[in-house]
Amino acid sequence: MLSQALTVLFLATSVTSIAVRHRQRFPGPYCQTRRPLQCCPGRDDSCTVPIRDTVCYCDEFCGIHNAEDCCPDYENVCLAQWATTSKSPPTNECFHEGRLYGVGQTIQKDCNTCKCVTSWSNLDLQTWECENLACINEPALVEGVNRGRYGWTARVYNKFDGVSVIDGLRYYLGTIPPKSQVKELFPVKANIEGLPIEFDSREQWPTYIHPAMDQGRCAASWAFSTAGVTADRWSIQSGGEVLDDLSVQRMISCGNVEGCDNGGRVEDAWSYLQKEGTVSEYCHPYTSGVSRQSQRCTYIEESACRDNLVYKTTPPYRIARDERRIMKEIMRNGPVQAIITVHPDFYLYESGIYSHTREEFLLLERNHTISGTHSVKIIGYGEENGVKFWRCVNSWGQSWGERGMFRIKRGTDEVGIEDFVVAVWPSHGPGLN
Repeated sequence: MLSQALTVLFLATSVTSIAVRHRQRFPGPYCQTRRPLQCCPGRDDSCTVPIRDTVCYCDEFCGIHNAEDCCPDYENVCLAQWATTSKSPPTNECFHEGRLYGVGQTIQKDCNTCKCVTSWSNLDLQTWECENLACINEPALVEGVNRGRYGWTARVYNKFDGVSVIDGLRYYLGTIPPKSQVKELFPVKANIEGLPIEFDSREQWPTYIHPAMDQGRCAASWAFSTAGVTADRWSIQSGGEVLDDLSVQRMISCGNVEGCDNGGRVEDAWSYLQKEGTVSEYCHPYTSGVSRQSQRCTYIEESACRDNLVYKTTPPYRIARDERRIMKEIMRNGPVQAIITVHPDFYLYESGIYSHTREEFLLLERNHTISGTHSVKIIGYGEENGVKFWRCVNSWGQSWGERGMFRIKRGTDEVGIEDFVVAVWPSHGPGLN
C-alpha cells in the first residue's frame, strides 16, 4: 500500500501543473468517457481518446513518461481511481471499443450503421440500434464456401469493407440485362472441328490481351467488358501494331448513361462504338471509379489528344449458345463478352473453378434482392481434375481473384455465362489495313 501511495503521489506531482493548464484549454471530458475501462494500468498505447487533431492518453505510463500526453481529466479520473477502489463501468450506456457515446451518435459496424438511442422500455437505459444489412465481407459465407469443398476458395477483400450486398449490386456490377429483341439476334454458328482441350488467348497472342482493370465504385461493367474485348481484338487484328487500352470513361461520359448508379446495357455500348467510336485510355482516362460521377463529355477536338484516331467497330454479333462454338470463336478470333448473374458468394472468390454455392441463403432474411447482372470478358478455356472451365477477366482490379481473373464451370451455363455471348470486329481506326 505504501508503494502504491508513493507512485500515485509521484504521478500526481508530475501532472498537476500540466493538468491545470490543459483543463483550462480543453475541459473535456476525456478519460471519463472511455468504456469499459476509463484508465489503463501500466503502458497501453491503445488507451487513448481523441482530442483536437490528435489523441491523449489515459494509461499509467503517460504520467511517468510525458505528462503532456495525458488527457486533461487524467488527474481527476485516473489518479483518483488508482488511489481508491475502482468501480465497475456502467452497463446502461452506449460504449464501443472503450469509448462512451451519447444519444444520437453513431458508429459503423462493417456495413451497418448503429445509433445510440434511449430505450423505449427504460428511459434510464441507452442502447445501440443497428441496421441489419448483409455485408459482402460476411465471415460466415467465407467459412461456408471453404468448408463446403465446392472446388473454389473464398476470402474477404479490403475493397468490400463496409459495403453491403445491396450496395455491391448497385455499384460494383452495372450491366442491365439485354432487351428481348437484342437477345433474339441470330447467332453465328462456326465450324467446331479441331478444338484443343485447353486454350488461353494470352498464350496464343502474347502481349495482345489486356489485363483486368478496376471499375471502382461505379456500376460500369457494361463499359469495361466492352472496351476490354474491343482492345484485345484490335491488337489481334492489327497484328500487334495497336496495343492501346481503350477509354471506358468516354463511353460513360458521352454515351448518355446516368452516372455510376444505374448501370448500362452492353448493346448501347456497342452501338456507341459503332457510331461514335472511342479513344485510347491515355487520352480520356477513367475517373468515375473514384468520383462516382459520369463526368463531362470531352470532345476529341477539345482534348489533349485531338490528333488521336477514333476506334470504331462493326455491329456486335452473337455466338450460338453452345460451349464448343464459343470455344471455337475465342480460339479463332479472340476474347468475347459474356453476361453473368452475380450472387454474394462471387464477390468473395479467391481461386479455383467457381460455381454458385447457394451458401448465401443465410443472408436472405436480411436482403430481399441478393443477385445482379454483370458482364465479363472470356479469354480462354480448359479443364482441371475433370472439371471444365472458362477463363474470364473481371473488372475489380488485379488484387481480386486470380490476378483479376476467375475460372468458372463450363458447359452447364453456370450463372448464365453461355446464354448471351457477343463479339465485334474493328471497323475503323489505327492499325487496320
